[in-house]
Amino acid sequence: MFFGAVPDRFTTAPATLRIDRFMSVAIQVGGVAIIFAVFRILLFIVWQTLPLFGGASVEEERFVSPVAAPSGRGKRHPRPARDR
Repeated sequence: MFFGAVPDRFTTAPATLRIDRFMSVAIQVGGVAIIFAVFRILLFIVWQTLPLFGGASVEEERFVSPVAAPSGRGKRHPRPARDR
């Protein structure tokens, strides 16, 4: 059994410990953010599907007769000729 001081090669550098602590916090925050995002997606899907469970209503539409487009509108312009 070893009862002496720990050799330097077995100690962790302080910079490594700081980076490890930072990355642990970053991973935890990222995990919570992902859970929050999935929860918001679920709420959005529920919100979008709620009207499907409501009652349906049918109304007669008013008939509107088609009117010819005014001159100069609604006409397609010819494509310009390509240089070959």
